[in-house]
Amino acid sequence: MRSVDGQRKRLRRVFIRPIVLQMRRLGVEPAQSGGQAEPLIRVASPLGADRPTVRIRMMTAAQSSNAAVGTTDRRRRIQRLKLLAILLVCAAPVIASYLMYYVIPPSGRTNFGTLIEPQRAATGLPLRTLEGAEQPFKPLLGQWVIVHADSALCARACVDKLYALRQHRTMTGKDRDRIERLWLITDAAQPAQVLSTDYAGTLMYRADPAALAALLPVEPGRRIEDYLYLIDPMGNLMMRFPADGEPARIRKDISRLLRASRVG
Repeated sequence: MRSVDGQRKRLRRVFIRPIVLQMRRLGVEPAQSGGQAEPLIRVASPLGADRPTVRIRMMTAAQSSNAAVGTTDRRRRIQRLKLLAILLVCAAPVIASYLMYYVIPPSGRTNFGTLIEPQRAATGLPLRTLEGAEQPFKPLLGQWVIVHADSALCARACVDKLYALRQHRTMTGKDRDRIERLWLITDAAQPAQVLSTDYAGTLMYRADPAALAALLPVEPGRRIEDYLYLIDPMGNLMMRFPADGEPARIRKDISRLLRASRVG
């Protein structure tokens, strides 16, 4: 008996265990004991016909089907997780933008000019031509208007502003026809003829200094002569720039407004 038992153990160790391991790699497991007959694999003993055969239980059809279903379910779960991960990666920029806008709104300013809030209507500003005739603001509606205010004597800083107005309009390229340049003269003097020639196309109207002071906002310690102002096509004063500000940044603000606007 001891010899037979030893042979059986040796058979299991040498022959049966590698077979069982290989079957498990292939998804085949020994069946659990139950009331129904279970299929068997018979392995003949290499020690002769008089030696006991070894029997290995195989999975039933139902168990095999359950195993296949379980494997399919696992694959589906993995595929769903992969799909969900892809959707999250694609949606991440949109989600981040909403969070940044609604939950963590930016506190910094992206424009160089100062927005005038609330907007002020410039349509009621009384204007006159250089000859003294009344000049309504209405013809300027529908255009973006860059404004500067100064004396007709026009010192060096005034000439620089006239030049800046011309350059800002020219550098907008194809949109330059949407922009008007307006010099509001704050006294009764006549501007030099050379200014009218050099800066042809700039509208020159007289405006009452008190009315301008009420309309055009300034920072403490500054004057309206220190700024350029922008009026939108609806006739609203909407933005202010320092007259000596960086031209490229002023033009960038104006170009952005022109792109965003469907009027003017």
